[in-house]
Amino acid sequence: VCVTTKQWRKYHGYAETLKCLDTSLRRLDLEWVDLYLMHWPGPAYSTMNRRKDMIERHGAWYYAKEGHSAASMPALRAETWRAMEDAKRAGKCRAIGVSNCTVAHLEALKRTAREWPPAVN
Repeated sequence: VCVTTKQWRKYHGYAETLKCLDTSLRRLDLEWVDLYLMHWPGPAYSTMNRRKDMIERHGAWYYAKEGHSAASMPALRAETWRAMEDAKRAGKCRAIGVSNCTVAHLEALKRTAREWPPAVN
């Protein structure tokens, strides 16, 4: 059995990513997982009821969670990855990876990563 859990996009950032992993470990009743994934590189949304007309009027980031802007997401992803690296060093996960990332996301993340490449993409 290989146990994988993911960092959901509402938990981008250093402390939030560690909190998300600790929540998963508690719910799974485990001390570590085999793989911890950054599940989605994009922002969290303030609602799941996003209206197309409002997005067309105000732009793609209109419903983004506060603090999740186009300008802030690269730094938030870097903080998220740094937390995942630290969680691996602490023994809370055996490997770290990403999913749903574009080449541009990966190139930006690589510039600040201490551990590269991700185990999974």
